[in-house]
Amino acid sequence: MSLLAIGPLICLVGIIAALAVMRTRARTKKSMYRTLRETRALELNKARQRATDARASQERAIAAQQAAASKAEEDRLAAEKAAEADALTAEQDRVAAEKAAEADAAAAEQDRIAAEKAAEADAAAAEQDRIAAEKVAEAEAATAEHDRIASEKAAEAEAAAAEQDRIAAEKAAEQDRIAQAADADAATTEKSRIAAEHAAKADADT
Repeated sequence: MSLLAIGPLICLVGIIAALAVMRTRARTKKSMYRTLRETRALELNKARQRATDARASQERAIAAQQAAASKAEEDRLAAEKAAEADALTAEQDRVAAEKAAEADAAAAEQDRIAAEKAAEADAAAAEQDRIAAEKVAEAEAATAEHDRIASEKAAEAEAAAAEQDRIAAEKAAEQDRIAQAADADAATTEKSRIAAEHAAKADADT
């Protein structure tokens, strides 16, 4: 390598080294400023936080006092409303008790009237049952009388039928006897005729 080439190379190395030194110093300086700024910002934030905490504590104390006053007012209003509600409930209970007493009295009166009507209905039903029993007894007596009359009529009819059967049997027996007598007479007449014919024939032969 020639000397002409080494010179520019050394200059380039020197420039790069100078830039590196300057950059390092700038970073160091910047880092120092940054640390200082961060420290100041941290202290400022702490001061602000303390002020904010003090203000927040004061606001919380005021809010707590206001909440306590509001709670006391709400409790007073709630107590008044509870007293009014108790009074209204007592009045409603009194009215309800009066209505219940009236309803009980009306129910008792209705039960009494219903009991009287039930007693009257039972008496009427008993009277109807008695009349129905009497009618049933009369109907049974009439039925028994009809059955007795029907039995007597049936017995008379059976007796009349038996008498008619007896008369018819006697008539039939009489007719049979007459028919037998007629047959006997006819047989006798026929025998006499035959005997006469035989006698006449015997006389003619002689």
